[in-house]
Amino acid sequence: MERIFNSLCMKNFGIAMMAVIVLTFCSSSSAIKRNQPSDAIVGTWVSKPDGISKWVFTNDSKTKIYLEDNLKDTFTYSISGTNLHCGYDVHEFLERHHNMKVLELSNVQNEEKKCYFIFGLNQEHLSLRYFGSTDLLFFKRQQ
Repeated sequence: MERIFNSLCMKNFGIAMMAVIVLTFCSSSSAIKRNQPSDAIVGTWVSKPDGISKWVFTNDSKTKIYLEDNLKDTFTYSISGTNLHCGYDVHEFLERHHNMKVLELSNVQNEEKKCYFIFGLNQEHLSLRYFGSTDLLFFKRQQ
C-alpha cells in the first residue's frame, strides 16, 4: 500500500512540475508579440533535455528537422490561430486557451502535415504539443 501511495505521489509531483513549466512558458511568452509568432520562431531550436533533435525555422517559412545532426525532413511552416488544422477542428481547444497558436508543418516532398499547439514561445524557449498527444516537446534556442 505504501508503494502505491509513493508511486501516486511521484506521478502527481511530475504532473505539478509539468504544469509549472507550461505556466512559466506561457507567462513569459508575453515578451513575444502575440500577433507575430512566425517572426519569433525563426532560429535554431535544440530539444531539451537530450539535445538529439534540432529544428531550424527560416524567414522563408521553411523548417528543417535534424536528428543527431542528420537532416531528417524539410517542411514549410505556418502559424495561426484558425480553427482547422491537419484535418482537425480545434475551435473548442483554441477558445479555452486564449491566444493559443498552432504550428502546421507540411512536408515538402510528400505534403504530409503535422500540427502542434504552441504552448510557449519566447526568446529562449519553445514548447509544443503534437495534435493527439499529451506529451510536450521542449526546445531551447541555440545561440
